[in-house]
Amino acid sequence: MKKLEGKTALMTGVSRKKGIGFAIAHALAQDGADIFLTYHKPYDKELWGEGGADEVEEIVEELRKTDVKVEALELDLSLPEGPKKLMEEVIKKFGKVDILINNACHSGKDTVETLDATSLDKHYAVNTRATLLLTGEFFKQFTGDEGWVISMTSGQGVGPMAAEIAYASTKGAIDAFTLSASPDLAKKNIKIYALDPGPVDTGWMTEELKTDVAKASTKGRVTEPNDIAQEILSILSGEEGVQSGQVIRRRYGI
Repeated sequence: MKKLEGKTALMTGVSRKKGIGFAIAHALAQDGADIFLTYHKPYDKELWGEGGADEVEEIVEELRKTDVKVEALELDLSLPEGPKKLMEEVIKKFGKVDILINNACHSGKDTVETLDATSLDKHYAVNTRATLLLTGEFFKQFTGDEGWVISMTSGQGVGPMAAEIAYASTKGAIDAFTLSASPDLAKKNIKIYALDPGPVDTGWMTEELKTDVAKASTKGRVTEPNDIAQEILSILSGEEGVQSGQVIRRRYGI
């Protein structure tokens, strides 16, 4: 029997085969978990161009080859009602959620000088508000023996991210929420973590940056999405031995 057989995983932000979200979803499916994923094509087109939002159908098809149930929903998580609507859809399809992976994010460039309300609100709506509300919806529906919430964070706790002020600030809120929410989630035996993967090659790195990152890494290479997927599996299996409420910073030697 596969370790996650009988479990249902809800993953936000899965739309590109090169992305961290797909790597995680594929690893969970291979380990037996049913998968419900979300995507938002307008944001993918904004970030990656016209060709950046056409892989969802391929992703769903590939995940289904692992013989688990897979459903996908296009959803704008920046809308206040998005998280509640999402959880209702998952329960309608699968009846429950055991694992929540908050992977969707909004990412843009700004500095202290260029920061404005519009940019800050866009980042906050997806990175912070949606993550907090969806975690609350997960908690309310959970009736299982053991649950997990893993939210993707970033390196704002390691060093300054001066060109990504809104992004770093809203991701920093996830770190704080993870610790503060852990006592309530523990009442239902739900473990909650934030995971900082460090720089990962998902298609955004220049060749020069890849070379620099590889040189700085003790592994001598750039971190790939599958590395993060294996990290998630280790967390879910309990191999990490990390207390709930913590930010796990796996810098992969960087």
